[in-house]
Amino acid sequence: MYRVLVDEETGLYNFQYLMERLQQEMDYVSRFRQELVFCLVEVAGLDKLSRDDAKDRRCKVAELLTDFFREYDIVARVDDTRFGIIIRSISYKNATKRAEVLIEEFDKHFPKFSSRVYIALVKASEEVLAKNVFDKANKALRAKLHRIGWG
Repeated sequence: MYRVLVDEETGLYNFQYLMERLQQEMDYVSRFRQELVFCLVEVAGLDKLSRDDAKDRRCKVAELLTDFFREYDIVARVDDTRFGIIIRSISYKNATKRAEVLIEEFDKHFPKFSSRVYIALVKASEEVLAKNVFDKANKALRAKLHRIGWG
């Protein structure tokens, strides 16, 4: 049976693949005591646009994220407004700095939407299950206390 790993609209990996890879990466980092951060980016308001405008904006966000993160990081589309990134071999401090730079990139490329961009970071190397990491990131996004939050 053929399994789809890529989102047709954006060309990014899909949510199912993201979660499978997150679990694999977490198993690896726990064995070899490596650093791993999961990043969940929400661009609020994309779901309120017309279908064509939302598709165009999601593709541009996908391009920005693909260009911004390293080639070996995993970038995926979660749903209409959220994107997940598995950032390998990065410390808490460096992940926070990268998130701040990413916010600046959104401000530069999407000034109309930039104030509605939220980033949640979770130190995945402290968890055992990918679902727990995703849930922590989602909870941090929902709080929307700051543009960058740690779950």
